[in-house]
Formats: sequence, C-alpha cells, structure tokens
Amino acid sequence: MQKQVTAGNGFHIIKFDKEVAIILSLINTREETTQISGLNNHLLNFKGLMIDEIQRVIIRENHEIELTYTEFEILKLLAKHPGIVFSKEQIYDIVWRESYSGDYNIVMSHIRNIREKIEDNPSKPIYIQTVWGVGYRFNQKRVTINLNDEVERAVNTEKIILLVLSKIESCKIPR
Repeated sequence: MQKQVTAGNGFHIIKFDKEVAIILSLINTREETTQISGLNNHLLNFKGLMIDEIQRVIIRENHEIELTYTEFEILKLLAKHPGIVFSKEQIYDIVWRESYSGDYNIVMSHIRNIREKIEDNPSKPIYIQTVWGVGYRFNQKRVTINLNDEVERAVNTEKIILLVLSKIESCKIPR
C-alpha cells in the first residue's frame, strides 16, 4: 500500500513499505542528533580553558574568570582562529567594528589585561602568543577535540549507511 509521508524540510515522498519508513526515521533521528550536538558549537574548549560564547563565560581550571566586553571579544576572536596571526590593526577593526586612526596601544593594553586574567604567568603566556612585529595568535597547541561527539556522529552515520545499503540490496530487481 502506498501513502504520502513527509520527510524533513517539508519534502513529501511516497512510502512503499515499512523499511523505507525506518530509514527515514533513522535519517530524521540523525538530523536531530546533529542539531542537539550542535548546541555545543558555542563552546570553545582548550586545555585548561573553556569559553562559552552564548553565556559569555570563561572557565579557567574550574574557576570563572570575568572579562570586560572588549576583552571577551578579543579572546573569542583569537580562540576561534587558533594559530592564525592577527595584527593589532585587524583586531581593532574586527572587535571595535571600525577602522582605527590612532594608537594601537589600546589593543596591547587589552591583551595584557586578558593575559593577567587567564595565564598562570602573564609574562610567559601559553594561550595568547605574541608574534613579534606581526601581532597575536591563540596557541593552537592548546586546542582539544571532543572525540566523544565525533565518534558518536561517525557511528550513527555508519549505522544509517549500512541499513540503507542493506535495504537497497534487498530491493534489487532480478534481471
């Protein structure tokens, strides 16, 4: 028996059997899992440091660190692009959202304040590094990967692919 069903994003398909519905259910579940795990995309995790972009919270070794609005924006900019060097001019243009026509010591001052708040030894920083004569970068060696999320996505994707392939194999028409 055929009937019309809706598959995500408003697309309509014709349902031929129970197996197709199962496949759609798995695919829709996969989309929901991706969306739910995507809720953590606003968290930037590093060795010893976590930045929550939505709540605007910095956690350093289980202690919340308070930053000013501008300090948070500078840290977030650098942390979202580990290893990328930003000049003082670029940092100012991006964070203040205007071209700067004065002294860039304001950027250096904010970097110093951030280091004093997040570094164990601000004179030997491990998070925000100075690239002499160029600018600043976030230390890419401090980046951590949440393997649990990646493994779960890979396992779920593999399960769906295997199920779809088995259903395709069972639907082959003899020649």
